[in-house]
Parts: sequence; C-alpha cells; structure tokens
Amino acid sequence: MKILVLLVAAFALACLPLGWVRHHPAAIKALAAAEVGQKSSVGESAWKSDRLIAAGFPRNLDSLQTRISDVGDETFTGEHRTGWYRPEKRSGIMVSGNPVLAGNRLEIEARLTDGSIVALPFKGDNPNERWVEWSVPLPAGTEALRIHAVDGSTGSEGWMGFSEPFALDWWQTIDLWMVLQTLSTVVLTILLLLGPGAVWRARRRSSFMSMLWLGPLLLASGGMLSWVLGGIAPSALTASVWVVASLTITVWMAWRDRIWLKWSRVEAQVLAVIAVCVLGATAKAAFSGGPQGELYGGTISRTLEIGGHSDSRVSFIITQLVAHHFAPNGTVSEESYSPWHFSSRGPLAGLAAAPVVLATGGLPPSSSLGQPWTPFDRYGFATYRIVMITLAALSLIAVTSLLKYIANEQAALIGVSLLALAPFFWHELYFSWPKLITGAWVLAAFQTVLEGKTAKGALWLGSAYLWHPLALLSAPFFGLWLLLRRPAPLWRRFCDASIFGAIVLAVIAVWQLSGGRSENQGGFLQYFWAAGGVYNTSASVWWASRWTSFANTFVPFYVVLFHADHPSFNALGMHSSPLVHFFLQYWTAAPFAIGLVTSCALFPTLVRAIARQPQVAAITLVGPTLFLTLYFGVSSMGMMCEPGHVLFLSGWVFLIWGAGDQFPRWTMSKVFAAMRATEVFLMMFAPTLVNGTWDRLWLLNDLLWGTICALSLVGVIYITQQNKPALIFPLGKD
Repeated sequence: MKILVLLVAAFALACLPLGWVRHHPAAIKALAAAEVGQKSSVGESAWKSDRLIAAGFPRNLDSLQTRISDVGDETFTGEHRTGWYRPEKRSGIMVSGNPVLAGNRLEIEARLTDGSIVALPFKGDNPNERWVEWSVPLPAGTEALRIHAVDGSTGSEGWMGFSEPFALDWWQTIDLWMVLQTLSTVVLTILLLLGPGAVWRARRRSSFMSMLWLGPLLLASGGMLSWVLGGIAPSALTASVWVVASLTITVWMAWRDRIWLKWSRVEAQVLAVIAVCVLGATAKAAFSGGPQGELYGGTISRTLEIGGHSDSRVSFIITQLVAHHFAPNGTVSEESYSPWHFSSRGPLAGLAAAPVVLATGGLPPSSSLGQPWTPFDRYGFATYRIVMITLAALSLIAVTSLLKYIANEQAALIGVSLLALAPFFWHELYFSWPKLITGAWVLAAFQTVLEGKTAKGALWLGSAYLWHPLALLSAPFFGLWLLLRRPAPLWRRFCDASIFGAIVLAVIAVWQLSGGRSENQGGFLQYFWAAGGVYNTSASVWWASRWTSFANTFVPFYVVLFHADHPSFNALGMHSSPLVHFFLQYWTAAPFAIGLVTSCALFPTLVRAIARQPQVAAITLVGPTLFLTLYFGVSSMGMMCEPGHVLFLSGWVFLIWGAGDQFPRWTMSKVFAAMRATEVFLMMFAPTLVNGTWDRLWLLNDLLWGTICALSLVGVIYITQQNKPALIFPLGKD
C-alpha cells in the first residue's frame, strides 16, 4: 500500500511540469488548391477575416482563414465565393452567424468530373455567435469544391461567417496530452483537498467530518498568500511552492502513519466513491458537446447548461485577481462582478482554486473568458472546474459523518449510496459553483451543534457563508433548534441561541467590512418581496409567484406542462426543445433532482419518517421548505437550483434517519442502482446527443470521456454494493 501511495503522489506531482509545458494541438491545415497557380483559394471580396466575432474557433484550426459578412455596416449585402479546393474524405468547414436567416445562403459547391456543379446548402440551426463544424457527404465523382455564401439580409443579426475547408482524420480528434493533464490534475486535486484532513484525522482521532475543512482551508490560505505576495514574487511561484510543500508533507505523513489502516470500511468506501464521482464529473466537463443553446458554449467557461445562470464562473474571478495581483475592489474587480461586488459572494472557492490553477501552469486571462474551449485549456479554467467538482463531492463526507453520528455506519453507507446516484448531485458537481460545499459545511455545523459545541457550530456556519451566502438561510433554523432543545433549561437555550447568532453575524460582518461596502447583500434581501424577478408588485401577484416557484420545485412535469415558454427554462434567445425542458427538471424540480424513479419509490418512506419524527421534520425539512418558498421570488425556476442545496442534503439525512429500520431493503439492490445510474447518464448526455451542439472535431475525445463517465457510474454501484448494509438499525439519536 505504501508503494501505491508513492505512485499516486508521483503521478499528481507530474501534473505540475505537464502544465508548464506549452503544448500546442496538432495543426489542421486547409485543403490544397485544386488549380495550379491559384493565387488565393479563399478568394477576395468585401467580406473581412475575423474569427473572434464568434466564440469557439478551435485552436488546432488557427491556420485557417475565415470570411465574415459583418463589415461594420448593418445594411451590407453581398456574396463571397472561394476558389476551388481539392476534396478529401471527411472535408468540412467552420460556420458562424445566421446562414439560414431569410435572404442568407451558405452552400458547398461540388464540381463533378463531367463539369457539372452540385450545390449542398447548409440546413442546420443558426450557430449565432459561435463557431460550429459543418460537413456534408460529397457526391460521387467530385473533383473540386468551393464555398459560396450570400448575405442578403440586413440588420445586426444578418451576418454569417465561414472558414476554409479542411480535412479531419480520426486520430486528430483527441489530444492525449490533454487527457494526461486532466487525469493528473484530478489526482492532484483530490490529494490536496482530502489528504491533509485524512492525516489530521488519523493523528488526532477526530471525527470523519474533520476531513471536510483542513484541505480546502489550506488551499485557500495558499491562494491568499499568493495574492498578498503577488507584488513581491510571481503568484505562480508562491502557489507552486505552497502546492508542492503541502503535497509532500501530506504524502510523507500519510506514508509514515499508514493512515489507510485507520479508516473504517465504510469510510474507505466513501473516499473511493468521492474519487470516482470527481473523475466522472470531470469526464462530463471534458466532453465537447452540450445542450443546444448552452450558455457560453464553445468557450472555456461554458456552463454545460442552458439559461442565464453564469454563476459557475463567478468564483473564477478571484482566481483571476490572484493571478494578476489585482485589488479586490479595483476597476477590474468591479467590472467583473458587476452588478454585484467583490464581497457579495464568498471568497473561499476562488482562493482554494487559485494555487492549483497557478501551480499547474494555468494562465487566467485578466478579463474576458471567451477563449475557445478545449478539453484542458491553458487558461486554467478546466483546472478550476476540477477543483470545484472535488469541493462539491466533499458533501458526501458531510452526509456520511452526520448519519454516523445520529445513527450508525450502515445508515451512512445507505446515504452515500443514494446521494451518489442522485441526478442533482451529479449536475451540481459539473456545474461548478460552490453550493454543495456550502451545504456540506452547514451539515457540519449542525452535527457540531448536536455534539453540544455551539460556538464551534456557529464558526462552521459562518465559514459556510464564505463559500456562498445561501448558508445564511439556515441560521434561523439553527436558532429554532437551540431554543427548542430539551432538557436544557430555557435560559441556557436562549443563551446558546444568542451566542450562536452573534458568532455567525460576526463572521459575516468581518467579511462584509473587508469588501468596503455595507449594501452588498441588499439585493439578496429583496428576494422576499420579489415576484418572478419583479419588485413592488401586488399581493396577488406575489402569492401567485410563490405558488409558481413551489409548483416548479415540487410538482413533477409542472414546468413542461405550464412553463415551457418561460425564458428561465429556455436557452437565451431561443425556445428550447421539449427534450431539453424535460431534462432541465433534474436541476429545478425536487422529484427529478432526487431521481424520478427514486422519488416514486421513497415517497411513502418519507411520509412515514415525517410521521415518526414530526418535530425534527418541522425544523429540518418542512419549515425550511416553507421559508424558502416565501423567500425566493427572484426567479421562476424554482428552489432546487438556487437556495435548495442545503435542503437537498439534509432531506437525504432526515429520510434515512427518520425511516430507521423501516427503510425499504430493495432500494439497495443492484437493479435499482443500475436504474438510477441510467437516469443520471441520460440527464447528462441525452440533451447533447439528440439535438445538442456536438460535432466530430473531438470525436475520439468524446468517446473516451463519455465512456469514462459511464464507467464512473458503474464504479459507484460497484463500490456501494460492497459491504452492503443489513438495513437493520435503530431510529437514531434525538
């Protein structure tokens, strides 16, 4: 085992020099000119060359020339016809803009050996401000091809663009260097985030929950140090020293103490599940395709989802500030966070990602994140996403530790088995915002309060706010729990609740004052009286919006049947397909977030659990649900994808604890797990493969990562099926 630890550490350290090597994908060149002496195959006209007008032009096609009809005059009309190119198998071009808009036309003209010309028109969806690959089978006997484009429309949206034709061999659709970088970064990140806590727990014999805080805080400290010293030494140098030192000390202490011998079997299973889930979610992020209308599609900061939620890249702003030693309240920061501010969100996620991004050679841009997407980009966003995925996966530790404390290890393994195959859990892994890690720290705060450590629990909750402000929404229920706790006398309960609230508010106040603004969270407080994003509405509109939010969250298919036309459930600037609407529910509706099959199977169990423990249910489940319904009126998407992460995690814990020995045994079967894994896989890939943006430029890459993602789901099933719990355990501690 010691040798395996050293090999894993060596592979992780290999990530550092791999990142600093400026790897360039193999260049793909344009097709050769078909006619001898042809001066310029791409041709000349009023159309200009500008690939930056749209996002996602692949780096390995940089040598290709482009032509676009956006010449700075909205009334411009005209056509462009290239010279003849010599055809090859699998020939294609890059397309952007609106070639199928009325008046526009884009076609590949094939010249046959008999001299006739066959026009092959572009018939796909308008790519708009994104470059997409287009290829069509050429007719038999084609001896040359050229591109003919006509811009016959006027207006700002009437432009189109195309590239020179090129040929693509199958081996050019994967970059093995990027695969190696991705895998080594996954290993490095897991060791940095889990290793220090594992060593600490083994040496101090503390609870499993201690693995949740040390690794993330060490990385965040490294990010802060790199930022502070950025004016003295390069941030990348400080980050590299910090990462190498942290990893070396962690591995040495783990190897010396043989910490793996001090894990229980269930704990080892949980750690293995975390590693597999991180790999699977990373594989999803490395898959080139996305749903039609994916936000920021084709760029490094693509969200992998439709709609206007840009939150998945907000935490990266701090990583950019660290890399360039920008001031937290300077001009760049203000522009990046607008309309919010630096202290409107917590700093921990961006600070934790910064050392890994910089130590592995990432070069975060100083402002825009519109660089072309690759499976592992040189700008550090793919590394940042891996860090965020790993942080989110730590929520499995929180659920395990809390269930071990209030029940036993059998209940903990059931919780991990169910949570690790929940569609919402996987979605929030690769969506890359810090809400699951926030929920995990809220659960850690609750366990600490149950242990009688009120002040320490308040520090947990206040620190959870530094991941994301949604942690603050749980504070009233902590106070209620402390006030209603028995058999402590009333004065003691009141003092505990007061101390808890004072410490939480103190932590938040310190962070808010560091931002130099007092009004940072005012917009979030206005959510109470907002109705569908509109403020100062009538009471009837307010109540109607609350019903809409509640129904979109808890009523299956309500979105599809009644709100499919709402902009929140559609890609920006277009109406998404029914398939996209269906699978979007796995992000917005609780029955789908849990898993539609699982919801149907476990709903009676949930009802019985509430009946058995009504007081606990009122404080941890029913009360928070009603509170969030009243609070969240800024959007019609429902509560799951916005403030519902703590409720999602605590709901699993309550369900398993409250059901006790009445929990249905068959839900732990391999067949049921396979059904759930299939549901997760369909959520991730069905909207992409059926009508999403997926082309052949990354064919082998997508086959590899899609397979790894599927195998990761199989791995979760295999790991959780070992040491299967007997499903006979007491109701738990009150």
